Amino acid sequence: MLSDGDIDPRFGNMPILLAWEQDGAPLQGGAGPLRLVVPGDVHGGRYMHGIVSIDVRSIVAPAA
Repeated sequence: MLSDGDIDPRFGNMPILLAWEQDGAPLQGGAGPLRLVVPGDVHGGRYMHGIVSIDVRSIVAPAA
């Protein structure tokens, strides 16, 4: 899971990539079909593979 702080340009401002191929070939097996790549994450805590769906949610509460 990623939070607003992970992608906010006022914090780390690092790109987060969603990859579906490596070296021009589709990701295979447990590595695919999608892989989250966070450049600069030296400990790999945000590295995720085997992603099959993405749920995007608003961080702003809807108006009442």
